[in-house]
Amino acid sequence: MQSRDVQPEVDPIDTPSAVTFAAWVVSGAFALVFCHYTRSILVPIVMAIFLSYVLSPFVEALSRLRFPGTQIRFPRSASVMLVVLIALTLVLFLGLFIVDETTQFLSEIPKYQDTIADSITHIRTKFVSWQQYATTYLEPIRGEQVAIDVAADQQRLQQILERGNTDVWTSVSNYIFGSITSLLEFTSQVLMCLFVLFFVLLEGPVLRTKVINIVGTSLRGRRIALEIMRNVNEDVQRYLFNRVATNLVLGVAVGLVYFAFGLKYAFLLGVIAGIFNFVPYVGPIVGSVFPVLAAYIQFGDWTQVLWVLGAYTLLTGLEGNIITPIVLGRHLKLNSLAVLLACVFWGWIWGPIGLFLAVPIMAVFKAMAEHIDTMRPAGELLRG
Repeated sequence: MQSRDVQPEVDPIDTPSAVTFAAWVVSGAFALVFCHYTRSILVPIVMAIFLSYVLSPFVEALSRLRFPGTQIRFPRSASVMLVVLIALTLVLFLGLFIVDETTQFLSEIPKYQDTIADSITHIRTKFVSWQQYATTYLEPIRGEQVAIDVAADQQRLQQILERGNTDVWTSVSNYIFGSITSLLEFTSQVLMCLFVLFFVLLEGPVLRTKVINIVGTSLRGRRIALEIMRNVNEDVQRYLFNRVATNLVLGVAVGLVYFAFGLKYAFLLGVIAGIFNFVPYVGPIVGSVFPVLAAYIQFGDWTQVLWVLGAYTLLTGLEGNIITPIVLGRHLKLNSLAVLLACVFWGWIWGPIGLFLAVPIMAVFKAMAEHIDTMRPAGELLRG
């Protein structure tokens, strides 16, 4: 009887593909940890790079100017300095306006303290009454436990009413003054962002050439690197210009409409609406909370609140569904679900700033994925 050679079993898993996938997973996990623990350094750097896309056209325009009667161009360093100073002045002016208006608003809150307390008490009373109403139907099942729970709810409500509003205002004050401790870290990040922004604008053309020379070791590699940088410049710059311009117009429009309604701090609410509108999908929803609270505190009438909310919804809806699609067209083709998940992800990694940077980061990643073979599946998922 002849012995048969035992054939080795064939592993159904393609070894190179499995190794590549494992390498991508490990690299992604390392990048995730790295981005999280170095966010105090990475956030101002990334912010400066994206701000350079907004300011670079102004720098280029100034650099092309000539002194009258000569062929001498305006120095690029002076152009960068002038543009950065003007942008910083506008940001400081906007920040001082927000701080001043917010301070005045907080100083007037005690005037409405009784109204707010009555509203909170009314809501809590309604909630307890609904809970009591619901528990009455469970009495045959729960027996004496219902009466015990109702008595406990009544006792807790009485304790809340007896405490008054002291605990609420103490908590708010502690939160406001506790946030001052992070002022030094915030200032250092702002200074880092300004310095990086200055040198990125100053060395922009040289940096592009160096990146192309480093990445592109062959003619084809240089061509791909140049195409990626061109797509990134077009997508990111067009997106950021669109967002800045439309949100500026939206903030002014919201402020004017609220001013016509007679709402106090109308232009502060307009600025808040413009800022929150930078965050796709979630931002306008969260931004609607502020005008609703301001209208209810001032008017105390839900009819006025609904009018204010309706005006806000109409303006943000026109911007998001008509104006922005017309301006951007199909230039920045990003999947809506991918945009939402990117906002959640970068908001988790970098906090509120990550929400603003999520879409530009996706635009850069998509431009790279469309020209790198190993990243094409990711680019296909991001395509809208």
